[in-house]
This record gives sequence, structure tokens and C-alpha cells, in this order.
Amino acid sequence: SPVLQKLEERLVCSICLELFRVPVTLPCRHNFCK
Repeated sequence: SPVLQKLEERLVCSICLELFRVPVTLPCRHNFCK
């Protein structure tokens, strides 16, 4: 479903492509795993 897809996009690290384990948010609002 579109809602589930949007949620998954917000919970997956764009670098390792896994679910966030220890997320870090930069001042520019990008999120990455620590």
C-alpha cells in the first residue's frame, strides 16, 4: 500500500539500505545509521 511504502522509506537508511538501528539526524534533516 502507498502508506506502508512511505513509512518504509522513512525507516530505511539511504546508505546501508537497512532499517535504522541507531539513527542520526543531521542539521539538514537527512537521516543515517550511526
